[in-house]
Amino acid sequence: EVELHTNQSSWQTEKEQMKTEHETLVQKLKFDLRVSKHKHDILSRNAAVDTSVDSSQEDDVATLHAKLEEQDETIMELQSKLLENEEKRRSMHNQIQELRGNVRVYVRTRPFLTHHDFTSGDRTEEKKECCELSSPINIHPSGTSLTILNKEKEEQLFSLDKVFAPTVSQKEVFEEVADFVQSAIDG
Repeated sequence: EVELHTNQSSWQTEKEQMKTEHETLVQKLKFDLRVSKHKHDILSRNAAVDTSVDSSQEDDVATLHAKLEEQDETIMELQSKLLENEEKRRSMHNQIQELRGNVRVYVRTRPFLTHHDFTSGDRTEEKKECCELSSPINIHPSGTSLTILNKEKEEQLFSLDKVFAPTVSQKEVFEEVADFVQSAIDG
């Protein structure tokens, strides 16, 4: 699982780098394309006004057309690579999910409400009947199981993939389930 997490982290880093490089290159190419089109428009207007275009201007126009076509091809190649890499990412993500198990159960315990104050010395009869412990739910240190004390004061042990304590933040919960969210988005 550590190796899986390491592979996933390095994959995420590589993906982000590729995406950044791709976006930078696409932006540069788009800019170059606009410049080339602008130059082409200027030359076309000049050629329409002056029918005696010298050979150097014709060469410039041809060069610009060639650069334009080259940039269009580069953009198409980059878009193709992006689609390829996206497919690889999805495939790797699905493999990771399958290795971890397709079905997982997470539990997030909520803080007790004020009328559920099990630590208070002055308990009502209803509270005394429910539980003599400080809390009817005890999360085991492993973070993968919890014990619940029912009304008959019997302990019930539950083993899960992850148990979140009431003090865990939304951010921490999301970090744990982010892969599932990505999997749902990917379909």
